[in-house]
Amino acid sequence: MDLNTKVSELGKVGKKVAKQLEIIGIKNTKDLLYYFPFRYEDYRQVVPIAQLREGELVTICVQVELIANKRSFKSRKMITEALVSDKSGSVRVKWFNQPFIIQHIKTGDIIYLSGKVKSDMLGPQLVGPAYEKYKKETTHTARLVPIYPLTKSVTQKQIRFLMSEVISLADKIEDWLPKDILEYTDLSPLASALRGIHFPVDEKDLKLSEDRLKFDELFLVQMKAELAKHNQQLLRAPAMVFREQNIKQFVNSLPFSLTKTQKISAWEILQDITKSVPMNRLLSGDVGSGKTVVAAMAMYNVLLNNYQSTLMVPTEILVQQHYQSLI
Repeated sequence: MDLNTKVSELGKVGKKVAKQLEIIGIKNTKDLLYYFPFRYEDYRQVVPIAQLREGELVTICVQVELIANKRSFKSRKMITEALVSDKSGSVRVKWFNQPFIIQHIKTGDIIYLSGKVKSDMLGPQLVGPAYEKYKKETTHTARLVPIYPLTKSVTQKQIRFLMSEVISLADKIEDWLPKDILEYTDLSPLASALRGIHFPVDEKDLKLSEDRLKFDELFLVQMKAELAKHNQQLLRAPAMVFREQNIKQFVNSLPFSLTKTQKISAWEILQDITKSVPMNRLLSGDVGSGKTVVAAMAMYNVLLNNYQSTLMVPTEILVQQHYQSLI
């Protein structure tokens, strides 16, 4: 297995699930590693059954005493019920419409259960908890559990299981940031960040992972902007001579006085188009702040250089309004 292995080639991935994963952009193991959780459930608090309190988000490590499926008398829904215990007592567990659970959990199994405690007249119970057989390294319980955006026919357990299968491949992704930048910025290596974003040990590990991946995203955005700026400087454009006297006459003919900001903006634009490099500017201002007259000055100067200009607006009504204003 490598970074280009298709998810359809991973164990326990059927064609239907592979097709659904492809819809959300997951085609291979590398795509899977870069499919990040959007939040986490904190199931690290492992408590004995005797300390269960309604409304708390907890994990219990228990032995299965009984487990069976039955059909609800009223709604006819399938219900899986279990009785589990530890040294401090026992508690009821219930799942709805998951009859397959009895294929995975058997009487006598030691399991983790994670979820919110609910109570009824018979006492506390767990309804629809996450479950996992006891082991040293857990994936779905007894830890900070990642929650991923999902699509149809794909479950959190499936995504987490697949992630646990490929997470070791994080070490094979080359860290594109030089070591001196990592040291200067005090950022985590990429492999550590990928492991920590999916299966964080604690809040500190999660924070370090998020910081590194957010840095990468912002850094690439800045690099893309700088590259676009560099490429633009390589382009050529006709230089517009600044027709100062004509522009002054235009300004003096207006039925209003330009504001200081309008004068500065117009001056910068008119100076910019004298260069042989294409201008790329955003003139920003509130409605009615006078952007149109600044654009008109630039268009007039272009006309005086025997070139054409185009004014584009989003609606036909604005077309008419700007046309009348320019006239």
